[in-house]
Amino acid sequence: QAEDGIRDIGVTGVQTCALPICRLTGVPVLINTSFNEQEPIVATPAEAVACFENAVRADPRHAESRSNLGLALASSDRTAEAIPHYQAALAAKPGLVVATLNLAEAYASLGRLQDALATAEAGLNEATARGRSDAAGQIRPLLEEYRRRLAGTEPK
Repeated sequence: QAEDGIRDIGVTGVQTCALPICRLTGVPVLINTSFNEQEPIVATPAEAVACFENAVRADPRHAESRSNLGLALASSDRTAEAIPHYQAALAAKPGLVVATLNLAEAYASLGRLQDALATAEAGLNEATARGRSDAAGQIRPLLEEYRRRLAGTEPK
């Protein structure tokens, strides 16, 4: 288990979360972030927003909670509101790949391609500096996409 209490358990969209419920009860909690109605821990983006807002209130510097709140907001068509949460996640945990990718995509979806490109470049530099070839491999395709879009060689 990660020191921060949240870890991926290898199932798409599901993480274990020990903040703050496990600290209070001693019982780890599964959070379904895939909005799966058949297993409704959170079944809608709006419920996920509420869940992660509570997590951020409990620990405003918890990078993964911030990043997850950003994702839930973006999934609720509140992309502009998601951006500060991705930024806060990266401030708390530089090199958090999911926050980098989601921040870049948020900028791109709002037509802010220069910001998307700058975010992807910074993420690639961070990944390279940390020797994270897996992260760099995730960021490079987005970086190339943004460059093509800015050059006008790919549809917006």
